[in-house]
Amino acid sequence: MVIGKRGIWFIVSILVLSFVSLTVLAEEPAQCIYYYYGNDCFGCADAENHLGVLQLEYPSVEMNKFEVYTDFKHLAELEKYYDAYNVPETSRGVPAVFIGQHYFIGFNPIENLLEDVITAEAQINCPSLNNSIGVVGVVGENAPYKVLDTLSLALVTPAAVNDAFSPSMLALVLIFLTIIMALKDNDVMVRWGTLSIIGIYTAFVVRGLDLFTVLHTPLLSTIFTKIVALLAIVYGLANIKGFFSTWKIFFGTMPEELQLDLTLLVKSLLTPAGIFLISFFSALFTLGERSTVFSILRMLTLNDSSRAAAFPLYLYHLFILIVPLIVLLVTMYLIRMEFEKNAKKKEPFDDHKVELWKNHLFKVLSLVVTVITIIIGLVLLLV
Repeated sequence: MVIGKRGIWFIVSILVLSFVSLTVLAEEPAQCIYYYYGNDCFGCADAENHLGVLQLEYPSVEMNKFEVYTDFKHLAELEKYYDAYNVPETSRGVPAVFIGQHYFIGFNPIENLLEDVITAEAQINCPSLNNSIGVVGVVGENAPYKVLDTLSLALVTPAAVNDAFSPSMLALVLIFLTIIMALKDNDVMVRWGTLSIIGIYTAFVVRGLDLFTVLHTPLLSTIFTKIVALLAIVYGLANIKGFFSTWKIFFGTMPEELQLDLTLLVKSLLTPAGIFLISFFSALFTLGERSTVFSILRMLTLNDSSRAAAFPLYLYHLFILIVPLIVLLVTMYLIRMEFEKNAKKKEPFDDHKVELWKNHLFKVLSLVVTVITIIIGLVLLLV
């Protein structure tokens, strides 16, 4: 039998279509799994390791992973599947696996039962929001699937303490120390030091409103920290030389015009408005390096559904950040008060000599603080 050109083309077309169909069928996943988890949730790491092993053993299984603690879109999808699969509110959690008309919540059910479903059925469709009939699920020990439910004072407090001693916060401490040490009067130091703390706290709260976001990057925080550290070292060395009255030997006599300009600049900065603005904008640069807990709290405060519950925890976290500054201000106030008492004891009948003693003790305190400032600056510059 002779096959014409049309017949040849027909046979070739059939062979090509058959090959393409077989290729598509070979590539189509026989089974489909949806896996929902939260970062660092209880049992999630073990569940993910087990799923990784199963995927190696059953390469045809398509694994779809969705993180729900930091992705509200995935969280909303998980809630839809919980509703579609009629999962009771008290049983909902992570890690959670949906496969066909089955669901497993908690590491133990995933470890013990998921493979049986994979091997028992040759092909299982991807989970569907419309396949609620005949659903079978097993629930074991699990973690809350809403990240807000995992947050507590016991978790937030250590994370906040760690944030309070981050490099950028220590740079902020150096700025705060410089401000309060520049104020000679004790009462003025307390009032304006408190104003500085209020400026810092306000900047932190503003961060929760998602303002000045361009400043909230780790790179800017690092640059800010290094610059402050370098300035603290230079300023500290100048103070030490000034204390021993030898700085002129190293730097020469400063022109009177420059001295006047610097004096006016310092006076303009050491005003309530100047101190507030310096503290406010300095604090904005410290928020690039923060813990995961802080990032989650900030994210929750920006979400309409979780803002009311998350905002008090967010404010609490921010308060922990400024506690070292409050302690520092109170400590400096008490030390100065003690110096004043000692000065009065030495010269109880001569106010002029009392003032001289106070100035001397203040210079000694300033020297000690300067040495501490240089040490912190060196540490921040090297880390």
